Amino acid sequence: MTPGMDRARLLRRAGIPVAAAAMLGGAAHAASPQGALRGHPRWRFTFINHATTNPFFVPTRYGIADAAAFFGVASEWAGSERSDVGEMAGAMRRAID
Repeated sequence: MTPGMDRARLLRRAGIPVAAAAMLGGAAHAASPQGALRGHPRWRFTFINHATTNPFFVPTRYGIADAAAFFGVASEWAGSERSDVGEMAGAMRRAID
């Protein structure tokens, strides 16, 4: 990434060629990532992890947040801080509900 370029700016710039290709291909309604999801309810993704506070997963959390913002969907990071199976199962039940 170049100096002065944050992730959000990079994602916006990367989306321009995709949008142009979609419009040239006759799919003007899909010119934005949100256009590809047209006709659907607002999507919500929950990511269940066995170690929610482990620094190893920080890039994963940023990637999830970036993808959710790019596509206009909601996301949640849940699971267990201590790899407790009961906590992970509870998080999964809440996500499904």
